[in-house]
Amino acid sequence: MYLCIVRSISDPISTLQQREVVVLVAMVVAATTSTPTFSSTALTNSCNIIQQLQKYYGSDPISTLQQREVARNGAARLQKALEINMKIMKDQHQVELTSLQSAHEQQLVELEMRLKHEAETDKRATTEQHKLELENIQTQAENLVRDTHNVCILNILHMLGEDFFALESDDDLSEMKSQHDSEITTVTHEYESKLEVLKSEFTHQLEALKKSYESRINNVTKHYEDIKEHLNEKNVQLHNDYQDMMRRNAREGSGMSTPTSQGSPGTMLSHKYLEQEVDSLRAVMELRNSEINQLRMHNNLMEKQLEEIPKAQLTINSLQQKIENLEAIINLKADYEKDLAEKHNVLLRKLDQESRAKKRLSMNNEELAFRLSQTLNNVDISVDPSTTTTNVLITTTTSTSSPPPKYTNGVRPKSMIATITTTQHSTTTATVQQLPPTSPSNKSTNRLSGPPPTSAKPSGIKLRRPKDDSKQGSDGEERRPQMKPSDV
Repeated sequence: MYLCIVRSISDPISTLQQREVVVLVAMVVAATTSTPTFSSTALTNSCNIIQQLQKYYGSDPISTLQQREVARNGAARLQKALEINMKIMKDQHQVELTSLQSAHEQQLVELEMRLKHEAETDKRATTEQHKLELENIQTQAENLVRDTHNVCILNILHMLGEDFFALESDDDLSEMKSQHDSEITTVTHEYESKLEVLKSEFTHQLEALKKSYESRINNVTKHYEDIKEHLNEKNVQLHNDYQDMMRRNAREGSGMSTPTSQGSPGTMLSHKYLEQEVDSLRAVMELRNSEINQLRMHNNLMEKQLEEIPKAQLTINSLQQKIENLEAIINLKADYEKDLAEKHNVLLRKLDQESRAKKRLSMNNEELAFRLSQTLNNVDISVDPSTTTTNVLITTTTSTSSPPPKYTNGVRPKSMIATITTTQHSTTTATVQQLPPTSPSNKSTNRLSGPPPTSAKPSGIKLRRPKDDSKQGSDGEERRPQMKPSDV
């Protein structure tokens, strides 16, 4: 385009023709500078106008050098305007590229989210299906085992009920026991064989499920690998195209020397788009690879969990049995503790009663001891051997140190009265002493402890004198009178 304009202006023309050319160049420059966005159609139109002017006027000599300079200045201005418009076009292309990049990134993010969601839904669906199938198989096996066990028990009970009344002796009982044991063994063998068959079926079903799950995973991995290969091929193809375009651009050079260089901006844009597509495809490939690795890890974890399920069920059953046993033991201990608590309460009540009884007995003993001490202090018996008369002196003294005991409701208990009477009899017999012969000098001293016996005799005590005071024994000795508890 620049060459067409320069050639059309630099050719020799007349003065009038030069003026018209200058006017046309000025119009083109004004048109290009007035519009902020310059299109390729405007450039082609301006080039066509200049070529038509060149053909119309031909090659006439120029009159002056000034007109040539004016034409050159106009061409320079037009070239500057074209450069400005090219910059504007580049800016627009960059804006469009950024918008396309953002849209492409959004699409990639949406694709990633969609793929993740689909993978999660597939995983959940497969895991739920596996769980449901396992639960159904377990329930079927348990129901079969229960039904067979119940049927066997009913058959055995029916057989026992029919044959029990036909027994007549111990031999028949022993035979029936042996038959019963043999039947139990046969039933247990059958039950174990059925369990083994069910276990084998269950294992076959698990293996089939594992194989189906592995086949699904292999299909998914193959699909991802196919996509990966396709993207790699596309990436290689785009890279080759990009290299070819770069070689063409290198051959063409700057792209402004020939008229065929008008398509260079489009090729540059196509190269940029191709580079962006290659980068986006690489990002997608990396995401797919990461997802495939995650799926493989999840598959391995699921396989491990499936292998651990039967062991966990066995441990659960054993723990449930232990829990039941412990609950029974706890209940027994609770009953035993209740019995011990009741016995403890009964023993505490008995202990309280015994302690109260002991307190009462100790109080009675103290009261009796006090009474005995008073009676011993208050009773004094003396005997005169010279006159062979027994003088019993009973002196009543009041003790100031300890007051008499108080009785409840002012009544002495019967047991205390009996003990006091017996102690009085024993003390009177024990306190009778043989006094020395009295003389007129010590008569007063023998009676210092109290008044004379006639005046000191209490109203409630009677003194008896023995019938034979001066009787002698066979050996000539004088017999002493003996006091009895009834004499006091």
